[in-house]
Amino acid sequence: EKPIPNVTGKLISDAAIQSGHRNVRYVEKNGDIIAAIKSSILENDIVITMGAGDIHKYGKELLNGK
Repeated sequence: EKPIPNVTGKLISDAAIQSGHRNVRYVEKNGDIIAAIKSSILENDIVITMGAGDIHKYGKELLNGK
């Protein structure tokens, strides 16, 4: 789909934080996603990946221990 002008992942992350969500983390580069998740999760945490395109593959990679 075509990008919406001025709508970015950072904008959405900031909006979530401003709405009271305390544990939101924006990761700018896709290559950094798995490392960012692994460095911040604790046992029994729930990880939600949201985005367009192939974002689903990072959840699968995390579950498969990659």
